[in-house]
Amino acid sequence: TMSDLGNGHNSVEKLKLDQTAVEHYLKGGANKDFDAFYDTYLQPLAQAATHSYLVKHYLFVDIILTTAEFISELEGDPGQIIPEIQNIEELLASIKTIDQIKDTIKKIFFQALAYRNNLTSHERVRNIHQVKSYIDTQFTNPDLSLNEVAAKASLTPSYFSAIFRYEFGESFKDYLTRLRIERAKELLLTTN
Repeated sequence: TMSDLGNGHNSVEKLKLDQTAVEHYLKGGANKDFDAFYDTYLQPLAQAATHSYLVKHYLFVDIILTTAEFISELEGDPGQIIPEIQNIEELLASIKTIDQIKDTIKKIFFQALAYRNNLTSHERVRNIHQVKSYIDTQFTNPDLSLNEVAAKASLTPSYFSAIFRYEFGESFKDYLTRLRIERAKELLLTTN
């Protein structure tokens, strides 16, 4: 019932998963950060999920979808990396306690982080750094595009974007724009 969710708008707000925080954790977090992340963003929801099947269902479906989307962005197969998504109903039926909720979330996240870390530790990272050097010399070319630099790295544009953002903390577009603005400032100061 709605009374399970507490009274008023604030209680319902507290039961919303902060997807941005989850995405941020998946992109840049580490296993050792999990407890702090869980306590800050997931604990209240997990607590409510022990009393309400509806909240538990919402929590896990949302976590699984956000994690699957992250894995897809890195061109992975979510079904292989987080096999839990194959049978969510069975998974939910097996989870009864707050410890089981935490352990299951931890397992899902750790599988995604392991996949991410495995990808970014390969020669692809060296490749991305080489392409960044190319961008640094070609940024004045108005035709320089994401498609072109991704092709240089032998990656699809979406995958290149994800790895670039992970490695350098900003998107290709933001990086390119920043280089061009810095160059324009330099020219304004030193030329007519």
